[in-house]
Amino acid sequence: MKTSASLLFLWLVLLVSTGALAQKSDLTPNSMNSQIRFLPSLVTKPLPEQDRLVEEDSQSRATQIRRWEEQSKRWSLTSEDWARYEEIMKGPRGYWSPNLDPLTALGVEARSENERVRLAQIQVRMEAERAERELSYQKTYDAVFKKVYGNLLPFAPMPAQAPKGPPRVALFVKTNCPECDKKAKLLQDSKTPFDVYMVGSGGKDAVIRDWAKNAGISPALVKDKTITLNHDNGTLVSVGGNEKDKFPFVYQMIEGTGQWVRTE
Repeated sequence: MKTSASLLFLWLVLLVSTGALAQKSDLTPNSMNSQIRFLPSLVTKPLPEQDRLVEEDSQSRATQIRRWEEQSKRWSLTSEDWARYEEIMKGPRGYWSPNLDPLTALGVEARSENERVRLAQIQVRMEAERAERELSYQKTYDAVFKKVYGNLLPFAPMPAQAPKGPPRVALFVKTNCPECDKKAKLLQDSKTPFDVYMVGSGGKDAVIRDWAKNAGISPALVKDKTITLNHDNGTLVSVGGNEKDKFPFVYQMIEGTGQWVRTE
């Protein structure tokens, strides 16, 4: 009996000790098996739907930024400029002028004078470079045409019937040029429709308005577009003029050819 009692006592002590250790470490056979079974699920469990959407949105954003950078470089702009251009064209400006180029759109919708000047400087430079390339090609084209066809004119002949109304004239002027003012007044008095191009205006409308006022340009003729007031923006160079020559310059387009000829 004593032996049985001793064995029973030892068995109870061992049982209590084992339970205490198991409670302290939480490493019961069932819990250990549960943790072992749980480990593979941590590795193979797919990303939640929300994480997947966030990842896709991040990739889409990165692609958009790369596209902005590529497009903006072609126009000497920043990626922020291009993002603003796209936003502008989604609004009323895109409705009014659906094919407006980035520089003009950003310049017209500029948020400050400094921004407007910066964009105007970029546009003037780009248009001057474009005009130079086009003029160089035109000279080469004319030389090749003359070589192949001799003295034939490189454009279609004038139509047999003269166009209705007087042809429009392009008048290139600058500030502090009395001869420019005089020529503008003569064209106006002769009732000739003409387009004024102000060279060196810096993109400032006030410069053109002040010039027109001092030159005696009729507001009524400007309103009905008999006379238009424009910034030059490289137009003079594109028709073969040189800003270093004496002003004013008077050009007239040859009807049906798209070519400009200097008349004065």
